Amino acid sequence: MEVASFGLDEEYSSTISVPAFSHAVSLDFETKDSEGQFVTPEGVLKHKVLSSTSPEDVPVAMGQLRAAYGVVGMAGAGKTIALQGLAGDKDIRQRFPDGIQYMSLGQEATVEVAIQEIVRAMAATGATASIATVENSTTLREAVFHAIGWFQDKKCLLLIDDLWPTDGNPTGYLTYFHQLLQESPESRMAVSTRNLSIAVGAGALSTSSSRSPWACVYCNIHGTCEELF
Repeated sequence: MEVASFGLDEEYSSTISVPAFSHAVSLDFETKDSEGQFVTPEGVLKHKVLSSTSPEDVPVAMGQLRAAYGVVGMAGAGKTIALQGLAGDKDIRQRFPDGIQYMSLGQEATVEVAIQEIVRAMAATGATASIATVENSTTLREAVFHAIGWFQDKKCLLLIDDLWPTDGNPTGYLTYFHQLLQESPESRMAVSTRNLSIAVGAGALSTSSSRSPWACVYCNIHGTCEELF
């Protein structure tokens, strides 16, 4: 399998491609409880994403996830808003100067849908001719393989919304999307899911270090949250 080549006329462009949410929703990234812990899903998630500031902060071995962070909870718990809200935070924007890309999946997401989300993220950041190679891939693994080089050495944040398990894979497309960043040690990924099996599966893939690269935040319908592990 040959790696996709990127033309001289293709130049990576830093963009923030995240849907806007209702201004009626008030986000709180800063409030802490009496013990100094962040009390909102978005506050915990922001803290986790910013807490690992360099690749050396997260030990990585073959097959392990590097700095993936997630929000797990039932429908209506505020997962998507917490995820999208990161894009408007000035600290997050400064940390990821190469942009923030949002990808939305869902319970019925097919491989084709997942590939199109990668294509859309590439197009939003300036890819043109090389998109065809990714788009014509027959498997998600192949598409990711061709797309890795586009994000190489970038400092970007990928927001993957509404991940579900797939047939035969309890972590769904999680590891495939994460592989997009394998040549981008300063990039990070945050995801949302309703299914704990994705969080458990990601935890099983993580390093045995006490500083796990998968930080799972559980959000309930009342808007409160707690760290699971």
